[in-house]
Amino acid sequence: MTTQNNLIDFGKRLQRARAMAHKTQAQVGHIMGCHATMVGHYENARMVKKMPPYDVILQVSEYLNVDHDWLATGYEPSPKQEEIKPLSIDDLANYIWDRPQFKNPRFSDLV
Repeated sequence: MTTQNNLIDFGKRLQRARAMAHKTQAQVGHIMGCHATMVGHYENARMVKKMPPYDVILQVSEYLNVDHDWLATGYEPSPKQEEIKPLSIDDLANYIWDRPQFKNPRFSDLV
């Protein structure tokens, strides 16, 4: 992937995160240490040759409440352990019964 594509993708993620957080370009610019116009340039990949420094990305990600790796690279982290909902016995049984190999009529005769 080229640097320009990285900038375009970063800009789209920045714009999406900013919109979801209901923040203005000026507010994000204040965190980044730049003018709102520069935030617009990042979002539209105009007149920028490289991504902001990683420490700036960390600050912005905290401010917008998004994962810093996602903002920088687009990588979606795995859910945290506490966010993983445990399966109930019924959910597990339904999952197993919905598997194609268990839909065989000969198998259901055995149960």
